Amino acid sequence: MNKFFTLFSFFIQLSLSGCVTVPDYTSPEHYDLNNPQKSFFPESLNEVSGISFYNLQADTIYAIQDELGRLFQLPTGSKENQHYTFGKTGDYEDLSIAGETVYVLKSNGHIYQFPFHQKNNLDIDAVLIHKHLVAKGEYESMFADATNKQMIIVAKKPKDDDREATIKAFRINMHQNDSLSLDEPFFIDVREILKDETYSKTKEKKIRPSAVSQNPVTGEWYMLASINKLLIIFDNEWKVKSWYHLSPKLFKQPEGLCFDRQGNMYISNEGNDMNAPTLLKFQYVSK
Repeated sequence: MNKFFTLFSFFIQLSLSGCVTVPDYTSPEHYDLNNPQKSFFPESLNEVSGISFYNLQADTIYAIQDELGRLFQLPTGSKENQHYTFGKTGDYEDLSIAGETVYVLKSNGHIYQFPFHQKNNLDIDAVLIHKHLVAKGEYESMFADATNKQMIIVAKKPKDDDREATIKAFRINMHQNDSLSLDEPFFIDVREILKDETYSKTKEKKIRPSAVSQNPVTGEWYMLASINKLLIIFDNEWKVKSWYHLSPKLFKQPEGLCFDRQGNMYISNEGNDMNAPTLLKFQYVSK
């Protein structure tokens, strides 16, 4: 009987979409983290690890999953999808579409690059793979900016410097000849968060970023830390402005983060045996 009710609850969950409410979690100034518009990804994206829009247009979302070298294309809020192969099986963690170029970050820090307009006819031989730009470690977070021609990559677990009070990140220059070059590594000071009484009670003392993106309306940097169940907001100099604990009911495993042109925020969650992968949309509200 218990198994029946568990299975029944699972299918009821799958059938729901739209707005859901989870109270008692504080939210950033322009968003309500308790009331997203919720939709589901198809089973092929159960391991969804990165999301992005082309030219910040919200009608179609692009996604990757962390086991297969495939770029998925879906009308926003729909399970209908197409996919295009850019690489072999591997651990692909983040996606960023900058101008006419698609960038995919692998967990070892390697960057896969190919033209957006060739996505319908991808050949693995035509994909550029940039290796050894960043130090050895584990990576899940990347954001590429076509206007400033710069990419930000944030380390989850750097091997050379994993100090508790900082997050290591890298600036990468994007050149017209499709080459990339390391600008400089830098460290993001998060001591203020670690000293917070509510955070100090958590088991994970080191902040482990899982996604990063820049809000096109405010210019602020937003960072997800899935293990820590945190959303952190930084100013354009990477100084901590605020941070928010995420509801485990809504944010089962938040791995993807992006914004559309209006500043609406989208967060994707991986699925598991009991939960389908989700896309949560948080409406931007001007104050």
